[in-house]
Amino acid sequence: MEWLQAPPTYHKDLHPSPRRHRLSLEDYN
Repeated sequence: MEWLQAPPTYHKDLHPSPRRHRLSLEDYN
């Protein structure tokens, strides 16, 4: 998944929702 390798800014844009963004951060780490 390219979005996983994308920088935090781009990652945040893909997941504007706080809850979804939080879960995504766990996967990103």
